[in-house]
Amino acid sequence: MQILAQENKIKAINPIAYFDSSHINLTYLHAYWQIDPKVNYINGEVTYYFKTSQITNKLYFSLAKNLSVDTILYHQNGVAYSHDYLNKLQIFLPSIIAPNEIDSITIRYQGAPSRSGFGAFTQSDHGYGPVIWTLSEPFGSMEWWPSKLSLDDKIDSIDIFIRTPKPYLAAANGLLVATDSMENDFIYHWKHRYPITSYLVAFAVSNYKQYTDTADLIDGPLPILNYVYPQNLTNSKLQTKAVIPILKLYEKLVGPYPFAKEKYGHAQCGFSGGMEHQTMSFMGNFNRGLIAHELAHQWFGNMVTCAGWEDIWLNEGFATYFAALINDFDVDPAQWNLFKTSTISYVTDVSDGSVKVSDTNNISTIFNERLSYKKGSYLLHMLRGVMGDSLFFLGLRSYLYDQNLQHDYASTNSLAYHLSAVTGKDLQWFFDDWFIGEGYPTYEILWRNEANNQVVITVKQKSSSATVSFFEMPIELQLSNSTKDTIVRVDNLFSGQDFVVQLNFTPNKLDFDPNRWILAKSKVSNVADVTNLGKISLQIRPNPASENINLVFSKAISLNELKIINTQGETIKTINYTGNFTTSGNIFIGDLPSGYYLVRIKTDKEILNNSLIKF
Repeated sequence: MQILAQENKIKAINPIAYFDSSHINLTYLHAYWQIDPKVNYINGEVTYYFKTSQITNKLYFSLAKNLSVDTILYHQNGVAYSHDYLNKLQIFLPSIIAPNEIDSITIRYQGAPSRSGFGAFTQSDHGYGPVIWTLSEPFGSMEWWPSKLSLDDKIDSIDIFIRTPKPYLAAANGLLVATDSMENDFIYHWKHRYPITSYLVAFAVSNYKQYTDTADLIDGPLPILNYVYPQNLTNSKLQTKAVIPILKLYEKLVGPYPFAKEKYGHAQCGFSGGMEHQTMSFMGNFNRGLIAHELAHQWFGNMVTCAGWEDIWLNEGFATYFAALINDFDVDPAQWNLFKTSTISYVTDVSDGSVKVSDTNNISTIFNERLSYKKGSYLLHMLRGVMGDSLFFLGLRSYLYDQNLQHDYASTNSLAYHLSAVTGKDLQWFFDDWFIGEGYPTYEILWRNEANNQVVITVKQKSSSATVSFFEMPIELQLSNSTKDTIVRVDNLFSGQDFVVQLNFTPNKLDFDPNRWILAKSKVSNVADVTNLGKISLQIRPNPASENINLVFSKAISLNELKIINTQGETIKTINYTGNFTTSGNIFIGDLPSGYYLVRIKTDKEILNNSLIKF
């Protein structure tokens, strides 16, 4: 789902009650809904087939109290039920059902649905005719049909029948397999044969104009059904074609379209953003970015659905990132750069906040644009930077097509497992810092040129939140002058870490993270000769050297510590001193590998640096 900032003022469902219905697994839904788009009303009959996991004689569904239950049938006979103020529909069966039994229940109900969340069930007029559309995420399905709100059970398959006055059209999940004419009404039969979570079941009814595009995909031609308002038909035909190259790109990156045996499509509605209903996204407009966002959800959110609202970034962070990612593949490089810079600026404008949702009953917290969408999207970008493109997309495929997750539910731990598996390295540290932890790092980069085209770089870091003491990340640094440039990549493991870089030119500029791989703020300072300016000078004799060196100071100093540091910033040798010295005496370096080193001297007042070549 993509939302606009002003839509954060949402009518919540209070109280939100989850009823333990884990003792049944929903295997099939047959829904028959009578809808007139001119009237805010629904008359429905839903039949569930289910399989039991334990002995039971009660069933539980969520249904808004303002909807009236006419009757509940079990084996063609009416049964007792209660429907309380917590929107709990409790059904009392006349006999006990044994474990692993398949059974069914039929619920007939009607009423005027209320509008909670992002609309749930909305009746309005688009200017040229009436429309009713549903949008149930996260808790709105109970506002218009008896359903399970928990993210632990997908309905294996569904058939939806919508009866509506002529000449209105009805769009829904799956394939349209029949349109029957009965007196003044049409009955549309939509069949969907993939597992689906309750909040993704949807329909829309209006005086739509319908047309079909076709995308030639990995598994063959895919029909793309479009239901649009008549006044938008001409422009919509031009805009919706943008989905075809995006579909092909997503297939190339993460695998085949998940519902290839059926269709993809768009249905226009009054929601100013969009909603990724399975196989048919409901759209407030046909902007390319919105098209890309809702399409990405067919993989991330629909085929693999977050197993709890605390993990909503697995839906929204992915869709936000993939909608931007299309611009990194030759669509619009300027928009790709804008996405990175604007996201960093937006997210780092506030110092705290976790991508892991803290209050899963609060709709505004779940769908927090800065955290669930923007920061969530940048977690993926940073993972891509850490892993590299090949392993990153391989890891996403492994996650999506895990048989335990495909067309089922997943947690952030599931994603971490698959990305770690393809890299051969445990990435839990990343998720601890960036998903659970709050805030972001601020880097201070101090650098200076030394002799023989060596560059000494010190990386300092502060966290904006006490929840993360240090963000352990690889960082890229671009060194350049008017004619040459190069990017070096170093693993920043602690604040104050030193790196020595050997170049074949003398740079006059350093840029931190030039490709914007890290969600961070930064400050870069050239401190060339500032440490030694007007102070004590240090010489290393001989230099280059093979066995021994001697340090010579311009005047006596109180010498405390000597460190020899390699080009990876690792301290290779440490010598402690006490007393005043003008020379250090011989220092053995014969045990060091050949290469370039930084010699760092700590006195009681200052730190001196110089470069060393060992041959």
